Amino acid sequence: MIKQNAIVCCLGWGDTGKATIVDYLDADIYGRYNGGDNAGHTVVFDGKRFRFHILPVGVLKDKTVFLGPDVAFNPVTFFEDWKRTEDTLERKIKSEVWIDHRAHVILPYHKALDGAREAKLKSEEIGTTKKGIGPTYMDKANRSTDFTIDDLVADDFKERLRENISKKQDELFTYKVVDFKLGKDFRYMSLYVWDRLTGKIKTWNDKLIHDEKFFKKEREQALDDYTEKIYKQYKPLTDKIKPWVKDVSLELNKAIKNKKTVVIEGAQGALLDVIFGTKPYVTSSNTTVGGVQANLGVSLRKFHRIIGVVKAYQTRVGEGPCPTEIGDPRITKQGKIGEEMSIDDKIAKDNGDQNALAKFLRIKFKEYGTTTGRPRRVGYLDLVATKFGVSINDVTEIAITNLDKLAGTEMKLCIGYEKGGQRFNHMVSDLEGVKPIYSDKVYDFSKIDFNDELRDKILEKGWKALPEVMKQYVLDIARFTSRPVGIISIGPGREHKIEEGVYKATSDELSGWRTAYNKAWEKLVTYRINRENKNLRIRFKA
Repeated sequence: MIKQNAIVCCLGWGDTGKATIVDYLDADIYGRYNGGDNAGHTVVFDGKRFRFHILPVGVLKDKTVFLGPDVAFNPVTFFEDWKRTEDTLERKIKSEVWIDHRAHVILPYHKALDGAREAKLKSEEIGTTKKGIGPTYMDKANRSTDFTIDDLVADDFKERLRENISKKQDELFTYKVVDFKLGKDFRYMSLYVWDRLTGKIKTWNDKLIHDEKFFKKEREQALDDYTEKIYKQYKPLTDKIKPWVKDVSLELNKAIKNKKTVVIEGAQGALLDVIFGTKPYVTSSNTTVGGVQANLGVSLRKFHRIIGVVKAYQTRVGEGPCPTEIGDPRITKQGKIGEEMSIDDKIAKDNGDQNALAKFLRIKFKEYGTTTGRPRRVGYLDLVATKFGVSINDVTEIAITNLDKLAGTEMKLCIGYEKGGQRFNHMVSDLEGVKPIYSDKVYDFSKIDFNDELRDKILEKGWKALPEVMKQYVLDIARFTSRPVGIISIGPGREHKIEEGVYKATSDELSGWRTAYNKAWEKLVTYRINRENKNLRIRFKA
């Protein structure tokens, strides 16, 4: 494999197996440019399963890894990833690590605020992972309450932390992230809420209890205690992080200039982008490749490949619309890891029950979140959404993952939307109430037995050995998105990726299809011009 600078992004709502593509690609440097530990990556290497949340997967190859300025960094999760990886590898990680000094730090109160706000939303919850990502990026945008790696590794880390907590104290008390008990002065303070009309003490409320005028001493002590608690948890980690703190933008540009190759991985998917995603069910960072230049400071012109990853079927975790979803999300979201199909479930599936079909596919595809363990909602591949992801990322090629899992199923492709009596073949601003339009073609994978023998044959011969129905499926994805497919994954391991003949077959198909399309268009335009000229001559004669 030729080493090339590449960016790997997801074309949907995440969970497409980006990490397996990143792990497959060969480079000198690997790293993340956005998101935090709300992103779960699973990689199978040497027969072992590795789970990452913030640590770049390049550590499996002992290559240099980095976390860019727009990453929301949780040091606790980082070192949990580090230890778990070393335990699974059964050896020490040898990677050089760069953590950008501008990156923002996730502190315990960010996670607490995330959970408290989500609980307050109740039926309108966004489906956040409660990892503190949103509040961290809010502080970043607020500027006066942001807390960066520079602050974390500073000699006066504790003082900076206390100052930040002081600025956020009203919010922390309101959501009871920080609280205190009323002391011996409670009886005296009750005089302030005596109701003369009724002769009774008014009901105590949070506003009064946290009122700085009455409880300044108690508030300050509570804030001091909370600061000390965080300091004791984070201080041992800051000493480990100090040697890794770099100006990542400077280091990357220098490395590329010196002919080092870089693979950059994004967290989450294009449809979760804070600008282009399906709001409000989005993340808080730029998940599209534009974030590389905007938030990492490396020009997109320096990358040879922009690879958009799409799973062979559609999934979405958490809240938000998913037009091609199978079953009722209120029911399908109740699934859990380890669930099994009962006899009643199997009968219901055979009788056309969509919730039972969703459960069957979820179990078969093993669709559960790496970070949260939540069941993923499953559906048919949405090519309208995929094409939108292709467009806003301007990918050079597509990588299809989990193609092998389609064996034993029947699939179809969504090629349009219907909403309010109108039909669309492009993304619409609001997906609520959208109904999918499927192509007439049904892809029957039910007779494929994707055993080790078939997998080995495909890995040896590449595109030529793929079952015909799988070829058609891949070609139709390429046709609709107008992008060639470069990589196909037919298993969980690094060795289960094929490139042989894939790009040529799909690009040739696109070339032939475009030629036929252009000829048809030319014929139509010529006909219209001749007809208009004829009409003009008739009018002139008249």
